[in-house]
Amino acid sequence: MGYMVMEVHGDRFEWYYKSVGHDRGYQMHVYPPAKTGDGSIKATIWNWSEGWSTPELYVNGEKAGTFEEIKEKDPAYLDLYNGFISSITGKRARSYAEPRETRMWRVTPPSGTSAAEVRVTDMFGHVYTETIQLQ
Repeated sequence: MGYMVMEVHGDRFEWYYKSVGHDRGYQMHVYPPAKTGDGSIKATIWNWSEGWSTPELYVNGEKAGTFEEIKEKDPAYLDLYNGFISSITGKRARSYAEPRETRMWRVTPPSGTSAAEVRVTDMFGHVYTETIQLQ
């Protein structure tokens, strides 16, 4: 859950996605190989669009890979959808809420990697990072 925030600075403006309960820096969710099931790290970047950088993987401060764009259902939304049963109807969510494929990102970490950082830069030069434990 979230919303779009617009900031105006004189004749210049910026926008970003604001997740409810998180600060501005929370622009993505990163999934470890244990969650993806295929040995890769995957990321959802909610407001990614042309002008943003391609996400990169860093291990011990060194660039270790560049993510590739994929279309896939977001694991967190699948968990939410599969766990939701209406207390009123006793049924699953309506068809308009069914999980659909969305833009996600995937990279395979170097073998033996125990922790990594994902970095992406928005079109305004703001760098967002997410640290992930792999083992």
